[in-house]
Amino acid sequence: MLHILYKILAAVILVVLFAVALGGASQHSTWSITTIKISGVQVVSEEAVRSLTRALLEGNYYFLYARDNSFIFPRREIETQILETFPRVKSVTVRREGAHTMVIEVAERKPFMLWCGESFSGETPTLSECWFIADQGFVFSHAPIFSEGVYREVYAPLIYRNEGTPLHAAIPSSRFLFAYSLVDGIERGVGDIAR
Repeated sequence: MLHILYKILAAVILVVLFAVALGGASQHSTWSITTIKISGVQVVSEEAVRSLTRALLEGNYYFLYARDNSFIFPRREIETQILETFPRVKSVTVRREGAHTMVIEVAERKPFMLWCGESFSGETPTLSECWFIADQGFVFSHAPIFSEGVYREVYAPLIYRNEGTPLHAAIPSSRFLFAYSLVDGIERGVGDIAR
């Protein structure tokens, strides 16, 4: 019986030593990510994406395995954090290129219309409180002040993701697409119409 316990203890010690050795190997600079290439950013700051990524690469998994190791870096976590931190980013792909380089490919949302409130009051709107919405009705950025007519203005209730701010909110897509199709069809048949 004591002989079996020694074998089990020896096996556990070997597994722990192996795990620690792998952790040490993961810390070696041979596998560290030293370069982050970013493509596709136009409005979003490349440096802001790089800084966020560097912060996510700091530290270790389970106190042993380097997060900046090019084989075990937190790819999904980086993608998720970029999408949550930068609402203008529509999609992001993170991949390894060689032993020292991470490539981040970003696609940004394009302004499609302006969301200017829950309802139209009948007065000339103040465009200072308008937000960009993408082609599916997602609110992704506060809009600068434009002359009227640069973007079509939309007034509709939002589905709020963050209570109190339209950022990350959306117009229900079925409602948005129906309303857009209706207005677009009328404009094609009749000509430009007022908001």
